[in-house]
Amino acid sequence: MWWMLQILACSAIVTKQTIMRVYVFSFLMLLAIFGILIISESAFWVSMRAAPNFFKPWFFSCTALPILGFIVSLIFFKEHPTPLQWTGAALAITGAFMLIKG
Repeated sequence: MWWMLQILACSAIVTKQTIMRVYVFSFLMLLAIFGILIISESAFWVSMRAAPNFFKPWFFSCTALPILGFIVSLIFFKEHPTPLQWTGAALAITGAFMLIKG
């Protein structure tokens, strides 16, 4: 359960960063970003309380955030990663899986 909240929070942060990169600064953008920050901070808070220890959610979020950013850069910004970046992403996903199961 805690790891799903971590993924939700990291997804909210990646969404916020994507909105800030794509759209022009406006009042509506600020409202959207404020709402996204409330969602992400709430999800982080609940997942930290639900996790068995501090280590797992901390390092899981440190792994999930770059992987989600990597996926967004592939889909939205059409970036072309190198084989070394693909290897790093695969190792990060493997590490996240080991954290959840361990």
